[in-house]
Amino acid sequence: PICMGLGYKGRVGLFELLTMTPAMRELIMHRPHYDVIVAQALADGMKTLLAHGLEKVNQGIITLHELVRVVF
Repeated sequence: PICMGLGYKGRVGLFELLTMTPAMRELIMHRPHYDVIVAQALADGMKTLLAHGLEKVNQGIITLHELVRVVF
């Protein structure tokens, strides 16, 4: 009755955060292509929205169906 038959109660956030590292700051000064920025962000330890969501799926917090619905 609490989740109205949906299997969920409350909300869970999925996050993707680009941290401004010295390497990223230097890179952005040269106006690189998007793919270059993403590669540097991942090298600097950024976790994508999809990766964060897959962690939640593996923890049993959300379903894969819900992740696909929200991210794609």
